Amino acid sequence: MEAMLRTLKAVAIAIVTSASVSCVTGPSISKEDKIAGKTFTPPQGKALVYIYRNSSLATITGVTKCWLDRNFVGNLGSGTYMAIPVSPGQHTVDSFRDPNNSEPRLAPTVRFVATAGKSCFVRQTLNTRPAGVIMAGPTPALVPSIHFELSNVSETTGRAEVSKGRQVGFKGNF
Repeated sequence: MEAMLRTLKAVAIAIVTSASVSCVTGPSISKEDKIAGKTFTPPQGKALVYIYRNSSLATITGVTKCWLDRNFVGNLGSGTYMAIPVSPGQHTVDSFRDPNNSEPRLAPTVRFVATAGKSCFVRQTLNTRPAGVIMAGPTPALVPSIHFELSNVSETTGRAEVSKGRQVGFKGNF
């Protein structure tokens, strides 16, 4: 019983620590970009691409770096999104997570075609999987491995999920 309580305390401390580390700061958001992002209204002649990450216990750890058309645009934490105006045409989104300066874990590139007046949604999903077992005293403990992926989602799904998040700034003009 004592070993179980120690394990539960360790998990609780890890969650609280991860939550405080995953705060995202970045460029400020212009008033126009914030309104466009919240109302799903692209600027004239442009499309909006939403790159977002849902909020859940499994995704609370760390910050992920995001690129649009091979240009760094910013970081996403749990429950955040960027709404980036883009010119019509073919675009790509790339992302990786680099916790504690360890080897990056790449997510596959997502490609999409943006149409003026429309919105595109790219969801970043983080999943934890058991990677191994360590001995925590006499009790074995699972060591999680975090894997993530990028995927295009429908406008209906994207709007519903983005509306629960917090908008963060981005870098660049597209």
